[in-house]
Amino acid sequence: MPTDMKISIDSVITRSSDRGDGVRAWIYNERTGILAEQLCTPQNKKVPVQLTTDVKRGDTLCFIVHNEGGTDSDSFDWQPTITRADTGEVLTHSKTDFCDSSRWPIGRARPQSSLSQLAQVLLMSNEFMFED
Repeated sequence: MPTDMKISIDSVITRSSDRGDGVRAWIYNERTGILAEQLCTPQNKKVPVQLTTDVKRGDTLCFIVHNEGGTDSDSFDWQPTITRADTGEVLTHSKTDFCDSSRWPIGRARPQSSLSQLAQVLLMSNEFMFED
């Protein structure tokens, strides 16, 4: 976290399959430990995970999911939103802001390289050179 503050985390873990053992999800603060733990099973396909907590500058929050036995049919969707509790300002939404291992946001397309842009321009210009 960039500064000391109180945050709210709002999310729903969803599973679409009637099969499998389910998944267990944790929200973990590296300084204070487990903040929340939920189990999402085939019988309970939508599990809300909501909490408000104090964080300190430099804290790291981890969103962890693990299978409950086997890995069969354990796909899930979890898109937490983190907001400031005092102002309601959205600090981050995982769908658009979380990053992959290369530190690039998962929901954003990477910019094209110069060579790729040149190839695109050549293809577009060729399209206008011929009449049907």
